[in-house]
Amino acid sequence: MINKKIGNVKNGAQKLQSSVRAERRTLSPFCFYEALGYPIPLNSSVFAYQQKINPAKSRENSDFGSHGIDFSREKENSYHKEYLTFVKKWSWLYKQFPFVDGIYLANSMSFNGLHAGSDIDLFVVTQERRVWLARFFMTLMMWVYSIKRSSKTTRKRFCLSFFVDRNNQNLESLLLHKRDIYLPYWIAHLVPIYLHAGALIYSQNLRIQIFLPNWSPQQHISLGIHPSLGTGIFRKIIEICFYGWIGDFFEYCIQKIWSLRIRYLIAKKPELHRGVLYTESILKFHNDKRNHYSKLIFSKR
Repeated sequence: MINKKIGNVKNGAQKLQSSVRAERRTLSPFCFYEALGYPIPLNSSVFAYQQKINPAKSRENSDFGSHGIDFSREKENSYHKEYLTFVKKWSWLYKQFPFVDGIYLANSMSFNGLHAGSDIDLFVVTQERRVWLARFFMTLMMWVYSIKRSSKTTRKRFCLSFFVDRNNQNLESLLLHKRDIYLPYWIAHLVPIYLHAGALIYSQNLRIQIFLPNWSPQQHISLGIHPSLGTGIFRKIIEICFYGWIGDFFEYCIQKIWSLRIRYLIAKKPELHRGVLYTESILKFHNDKRNHYSKLIFSKR
């Protein structure tokens, strides 16, 4: 009788442990959204909605909570349509940017994490050995139209935070460690708004399926945006003028000049420039908080 009871207890404990593991596997994908304060996507609609909450309480759970916003399925994001309208309004300009193969929405826009002061982060794929020239012309053209973010104006302005050339679209080398779950989610949430050449970024990063086994590289989040296609006249003229060694020379000069400024800014405020990269093929300017997010995410599992 005693042995039978012990066996029942062991079986019960094993079932409980199995149940706990199953629950963790079920809930773990949601830990990412919870840690960042982003809404969990629904099957019936791409995004959930947000509502105002107590800012002090929300700060305990996520960085995004510091803006006083949390998410529910009761109220629609009041900024989403406004920002989409802005992105679509400038779709004609995207095809004018020289040396650009593709432009993607990233971060708060693609995660539906917008707040009142949000900028619009862009991930840009360029032609080979043209990341610096591409960013230079995008910066110049957006400055002319007053649509690039600055230290004084961020709301509804484009942020040129991440550039890679077409030969460096595989971002696996940027993973910090095996628990760097932020980067795979970030790639999966990129939304194309301009496509000129080459395959979509997802096909270059198939190994993120190790982190997200249910993710499909043939699909991406739909925001109701049809990517702009083709090339504009201004772009064609600039690319002719900067063809070959002339383009190589200006690419080199711009890289040397801006590298000095970047090093100065990093030395001045290193805490604001963690994870900044600036090479011949990759430009990444966002302050890197991935270690922080990894700790938050895995503490919730």
